[in-house]
Amino acid sequence: MIQLDESTDVSNLAILLLLVRYINVESVEEELLFYRPLKERTTGADIFKLTDEYFRENSINWTRCVRICTDGAKSMTGCYAGFVAKVKSLAPKAAWTHCCIHSSFLNACPMD
Repeated sequence: MIQLDESTDVSNLAILLLLVRYINVESVEEELLFYRPLKERTTGADIFKLTDEYFRENSINWTRCVRICTDGAKSMTGCYAGFVAKVKSLAPKAAWTHCCIHSSFLNACPMD
């Protein structure tokens, strides 16, 4: 499962935060995959592009994604250009659920 949120930090910079939850042998683990700035816009296409680049750089196969957790923003959930729609085009079995990641966490993350 991937869990992501786009938020604006205290310096007015849009940041994308991506967490992953997975089964490792017999335990469930959760890790921060990345937090990266969205340099231009915060559309579903921009969010997907940044995430897809990370997946490609790290040889992560989209078909292994079975669940997507995001807030209900149109950039995430739009049926044609939203992030979820773009993921489902590569991982059709992925299900979406609504959640939120507190943006206060973003303020605690130092940028690389």
